[in-house]
This record gives sequence, structure tokens and C-alpha cells, in this order.
Amino acid sequence: HPMEQKKVVWDAEERAEIRLKEFKKGCDADQTRRKREEVANIIRKNKREERLLKKRKETTEQTPQISATLQTKLDKIPEMVAAIQQPDVENQLAGTKFIRRILSVEKKPPIEIIVGAGVLPYFVNFLDRDDAPKLQFEAAWALTNIASGTSDQTRLVVDANAVPKFARLLTSPDPDVREQAVWALGNIAGDGSTLREFVLRHGVLQPTLGMLDPSTPIEIMRNAVWAMSNFCRNCQESPEFNAAVPLLQRLIFQDEEDILSDALTALSYLTDSNATTIAMICEPRTVKRLVQLLLFPNNQIVIPSLRIIGNLVTGDESQTQMVLNCNVLTPLLTLLNNTKKTIKKEATWTVSNITAGNTKQIQAVIDHGLIPMLIFLLNTADWDIRKEAAWAMSNATCGTREQVKYLIDCGAVKPLADLLKEDDPKILVIALEGLENILKMGDIEAQGASNPYMPLLEDIPDAVQTIERLQRHAHPGIYQRAANIITTWFAEEDTEDDSPDIAPTTDATTGQLVFAVQQAAPAAPGAAPAASPFNFAPAAAPAPAAAPFSFGVPPQPQPGPFFAAGASQPAPAAFPPQQPFTFPQ
Repeated sequence: HPMEQKKVVWDAEERAEIRLKEFKKGCDADQTRRKREEVANIIRKNKREERLLKKRKETTEQTPQISATLQTKLDKIPEMVAAIQQPDVENQLAGTKFIRRILSVEKKPPIEIIVGAGVLPYFVNFLDRDDAPKLQFEAAWALTNIASGTSDQTRLVVDANAVPKFARLLTSPDPDVREQAVWALGNIAGDGSTLREFVLRHGVLQPTLGMLDPSTPIEIMRNAVWAMSNFCRNCQESPEFNAAVPLLQRLIFQDEEDILSDALTALSYLTDSNATTIAMICEPRTVKRLVQLLLFPNNQIVIPSLRIIGNLVTGDESQTQMVLNCNVLTPLLTLLNNTKKTIKKEATWTVSNITAGNTKQIQAVIDHGLIPMLIFLLNTADWDIRKEAAWAMSNATCGTREQVKYLIDCGAVKPLADLLKEDDPKILVIALEGLENILKMGDIEAQGASNPYMPLLEDIPDAVQTIERLQRHAHPGIYQRAANIITTWFAEEDTEDDSPDIAPTTDATTGQLVFAVQQAAPAAPGAAPAASPFNFAPAAAPAPAAAPFSFGVPPQPQPGPFFAAGASQPAPAAFPPQQPFTFPQ
């Protein structure tokens, strides 16, 4: 049957706060992967590429057109309502079938008029007529089409107590009635999370899974697996849902595209941040099939296959290696060039989880030629894709000396540095982390000589100056890492400077930023005052003995003392009396 599809845009979820980790050779792959798991749901839900709720309105070309115009048909509705109210099955069936045809044939069925005629309670009651399966079927069909309308119209069907009756009909001896019942429940569950949970509470999962048996007629199976894709959306991990995995897993080897697409969609939900189902799916035969489907000519099959692969590589290193052993990187390179934004973004996210792995897995990404494409995306793609490419490149900087050198030779430094001008705090953190990893690897390359990677950053206009400015950022993960880069690689060395870290901290009581001012050593008679880390306006007399101080954070906080690359410490200064403290611009 043709179907009417509804589109949905998922609400964005807040990203979890990114944990900073100390650099070590090889990086912590599990920790890095967990960071990506935190954004997996955002990719799943935020501005989803017209992800289908797939509420369907059943129509059929076999249904003959009712004569004359729609108005003529509507004029007969009172007569048909009267027939429905008769005690005999023949009149009830004739009236129900007439109204079902109006709801099925017209492109814009007059659902509101039909509901206003008062037929809804009769149709719901007819679902109990086990003695008249044809009447049950026609009533279920009409209710299915009403439930495919607006959310308010779907709610009318629910409020009429149709859900428990449809749930009972999932085990009807009549196959047409079973098919229509699962279709109706899929429509209702597809309306949103509230009604989906309501439907599931009526025990529909097990009888629906029973319809996925190989002996089930293809029409019933097609509707059952579609309903399952709605039941599984945003589901919580449970033994009942986990039991669906083997049945759905078998269906991905089907050739029928509707069944294949819906089975893959259900599995993409079931494997989302679910270690149990990931372990069930991550076996060679299934993974090889998923990799094969990445290049299928139908995007409704490519997209859920890619999402499952992306979920699998959020697992441990052995599961990621299983996917790599099935030659996933070759189709991923093709998908990075796809014209469809959703596919390109999902593919980039998947690669970022692979580069979060061990050095062998990073090397596989290099060997398959994905790094130049990632850098191209980091330079030119839409922002959503650039963010995923940034994760992929930053993760890859945790590789070996040779791997980091390859990234640099491919031009990774400049696009990472360009990210420092963005406003997204999370992207600023991973860009600084990637650059810091590169600089630390430069120290290893130098073996005591000059760091060969420092000039790469210095030659990028305003790059080091931007890192200096980020020392003023309110986000602790940003200003701490920026200060570390400046003080470690770009501040002028002072052989007598044993000053402690001056990065600001937050007072637990007041919530204010607190800056430690170094206590200067006593000056020799006649000597110039010691240099201060603060650059205030010159004053006639040196400041009194310094002590820690705090002040409130302004609307756009600039937390104070920061090191300037290659600059000596400024001259001493004192606060003007009774004046608020401000930073120099």
C-alpha cells in the first residue's frame, strides 16, 4: 500500500561537560570514545535529516472510487451513521466500510468531519466483535487512518480506549485483523514518546515480535517490523527489547527493501549507547552485511546501516577492530564524499570514534586515505560536519610520532588553529587539546633541540595571539589549556622565575574568580621594583604588599593575568583608589 509519511525534527540534547585528561602517548581510547558516546544522541536527534515517524495512512488502488464529488459522499454520512447504529452486522459493516473508504481514498481525508459525526465510539466497540472479523477489520482500518492524522486526532483514538483493544487483536486468529491492529499501534506509537510508552505498557512487544517469525505472511511481517521501528525509538535497555535483536538481525539479510529499512532502523535505536546489544550485533556475518549495505542505492537503507556501524565503534577496541576487519573504511571514504549532509555527518562521526582507538586503528584510517578528506571537510564543510571532523582530527593527534607527523604533513595544524576563533566551548577545548598534543609530540621529535612544530603555529596569522586571548576565557578547560600552551611553548623564558601557576580558581563560597598575585622578593636599596604579572596604568608609588584577591565576574568575564607570547613581564603598578578593577583591552 502507498503510505503517508510524517517528518520529525528531534530536540537537541545538551552535551555533557567534557572531561579534560592529561596527555599521554596513545591517549585514553576508552575515555575518548565515551566522550563521543555523549554526543551520539545529539547526532541521532538534533536536526535529524527528516527522520520519519512513519505514521501511515492505508490506501489501496483496489478500493473503487466512490461516485461523484467528495461533497456528495459527505452528504451520505448521516445515512451511514444511522446504519452503523443498527443492531445487525450487515448494516454496521456497510456503514463502516463506506466511511473507511472516504478515509482511505481521498488525499486529504475529512477526518475532522468523520470524527464530528460521532462514529468513533462505534468503531472502537466494533473491535470487540470477534464474531464478525470483517467488521473488526473495517473498524480497525478506519481507526488506523484516523490515528494517522494530527496528534490531536491520534489522541482521540487513544482516549476512546482503542489501545487495549488493538493490543488484544494482535493475537486474533484472523490475519487481516492482526495486520491492521499492529499497523494502528505503530501509528499511535509513532506520535511521540508519551503515546509510545503508553502503547508499550499494554504488552504489545511480545506479540509483535511473534509476527517476525519466518512463517509470517510478508504483508503482516512488513507492518510488524515497521511498528517495531517505532516501538524501539528511544527505548531503555531491557531484556524484552534485547530479545528483539536476533529476530531483527535475521531480517537485515532480507531483500525486501521496506522490511530491510525498518529492521535496520529498529536496530539503530537498539544499539544506541547499549553495550549489551552492541555485543550481540558485533559478530562477523552481521558486520559484513552492514558494511555491504553502506553502498546500497537506497539512502533509507544506507542511513540506518551507517548509524549501526557508528554505534558499534563506540564500543571497546576489540569491537572497533572487528568492524575494521570487515573493511569498513573503504565505504566510509566514499560516504565522506556523499552529497547528502546527514550521511556525510554520520560518516565523519563514525570515523571520529575510530580515531579514538589505538594507534593501530589510527594507522588504518591513515592507510585508507581518510585523513586528507577529513582535513578537507574541516576546512570547507558546514559547521555541523566540521565539528565532527574536528573530533576526528583531535583524536588522531593521540597517535605515534610518525602518525602525528603525517597529520602535520597533510595540513592539520591550520584548520585546528582556525577553530580557535569559534564560539563553541567544546570545540575550543578539543582544538586546543589537538594543538597541545602536536606541540608535545614536537618536544619528543626535538630531543632537546628546538621544537619543530612551534613555527607551524607561529606562522599562522593571529594563532598564538588567539591562544593568548583564550587565557581570559571563562571556561576553565579553555583558559587552563591555553595558559599551559603559552607558558610551555610561547612565553619568554625567565631563568629566575619560579612563580607558581597563576591560572584563576573559583572561590567555593562566593563563586568568584580568584587570582594569586606573586609576593615579590624584597628589593635591594635603590633597585627598581620587581616585575608584576599585571599590566595596570603606571602609578607614582609601588603597590602595597600583594595578597590574593577576588572580584565578581563581569557579564563577559576576562579572568585576569595572562601571559603574552615572547613578552617580558610588565612594570609594577597599583590600583587607583576607589576604582573598579578592569582589564586592559
